[in-house]
Amino acid sequence: MTRHSVRRPMDGLRWLVVSAALFAMCSLWAIATPAMSSPDEPSHAVKAVAVAHGELVGDIGPRPTTWMIPGAMTTVEIPADYATVADLGCYVAIPDQDASCMPALPSDHTSFAEAQTAAGHYPPLYYLLVGWPSTLMPADPGILVMRLVSGAVSTIFVVAGLIALRATRASRVVRWGAVTALTPMSLFLFGTINPNGLEISAAFAAWASIWAVFRARGQAPKHVYAIAAVSFAVLANVRGLSPLWAIVIVAIAALGSGQLGALWRDRRPLLLGSFAFVAAVSLPAILWSLRYGTLLTGEGIWPQYQDRVLAVTDMVLSLSRQYEQMIGNQGWFDSPVPLLTLLVWTISLGMLAAHALQRRGQVSGKLALCVLFVGVVVGPMLIQLPGAADAGLVWQGRYTLPIAIGLPLLAAWLISAPGGGEGTSVAERIARGMIPALGVAHVLAFYGTARRYAVGIDGPYATTDPAWSSNLGFMPAVVIYGVAVAAFLIALSGPRRPGAVEITPDPATGGTAAPAEVATAPQALEPTRS
Repeated sequence: MTRHSVRRPMDGLRWLVVSAALFAMCSLWAIATPAMSSPDEPSHAVKAVAVAHGELVGDIGPRPTTWMIPGAMTTVEIPADYATVADLGCYVAIPDQDASCMPALPSDHTSFAEAQTAAGHYPPLYYLLVGWPSTLMPADPGILVMRLVSGAVSTIFVVAGLIALRATRASRVVRWGAVTALTPMSLFLFGTINPNGLEISAAFAAWASIWAVFRARGQAPKHVYAIAAVSFAVLANVRGLSPLWAIVIVAIAALGSGQLGALWRDRRPLLLGSFAFVAAVSLPAILWSLRYGTLLTGEGIWPQYQDRVLAVTDMVLSLSRQYEQMIGNQGWFDSPVPLLTLLVWTISLGMLAAHALQRRGQVSGKLALCVLFVGVVVGPMLIQLPGAADAGLVWQGRYTLPIAIGLPLLAAWLISAPGGGEGTSVAERIARGMIPALGVAHVLAFYGTARRYAVGIDGPYATTDPAWSSNLGFMPAVVIYGVAVAAFLIALSGPRRPGAVEITPDPATGGTAAPAEVATAPQALEPTRS
């Protein structure tokens, strides 16, 4: 018999600190980076304001005739001050230009004007969630409040995912995987007006909760089912490709649970029900895309990519750039994270993968990890290739993050599964060092981006008189961000509170079978030595 200790739920104060610290991190990205500094943020802001004012679609324009226009533009009517957001990007794609060149937003919030957005075809859910402040206040400070609302919604989903991780007997290794999944690029997107941020945070909660459901073979705590239901319902309706990501997450989690045969034999309703639920909640986004399309591209703008070999070659050559974008290249990809941040994340990912693949057993989990890695690399190529001659190679690393964050999470779950022996102990010790290192890398990424907008990428490394800064100031914002990161990581680790419940091995799976009182309580289990 294997002894397991039951860790009581994180008390309310500690959850409050985790939530507040994470929201502070998202808020600092929102405050310390200038308005419209997120990729395509002007289009998303215009779309959010239009949806909030009842204009879900607008007037769709013709297909573009040049690669400089991302897609068919949609014309909407919104308050005049919000209609000028596209004029704020004087610093875009000019790394040595600080943000002091931004003009002031007009004060006319009563009259309406036409504005254009390239996101006119996107499903309206995200925009309904974040656009409502524009009905209550002018663009200054409405844009910042919309960013803060976006950060708050993403914080809710990430914290929900962390709660679900407790039901997977989350050890320090799993927390290591979770921190690795939350890259600087993710936090940056959480704190700006961009549906990609909600897509990533909802996917984080979906990965964590569906894994708990499958590992528990249908006996997970009730709150985990609630997290799974809401996260998949939201994820599937954020962007045009989001239903595909939801299906991929369920499939990989089912395979990686190591119980696919048992799930099919003994829990067939659970397995089929999971896919049926994802299909059902994806229906609104699918119907929306069928009715309005997703992004109407040009026709034949990139004739050279009719040569499939050339297209594939260029996509392969872009892989390193996409990887960097997943870790962090903020702004309009003109603010790359410091090399040390990229190095720390690469080491963290590599060590998680190496320990997972070296672990004894867990064949299904290793197979799922390899399948997911191939999907992260090859999937974007398969999606782009059919329309490469019309749209070009437009894929960005951030588009892959909803499924790519599953790699560190899945690797951590495999390492920490029962029966890992000395390998798990070694990984636990490594996690003690890697989690703080990732925290430092986060702060460096924030500093690099804040500096780029304060003084330009070639400006001084520290100054009390930046050319541009938020009301917090350049260096004070960096210091506050460091405090928020430290508070988040410390609260997330927290003290252990062992109990005395014993769990017997489950002969069907080689794992553990939780007694009824454990399966229905929001408790997390931590393996200990016999």
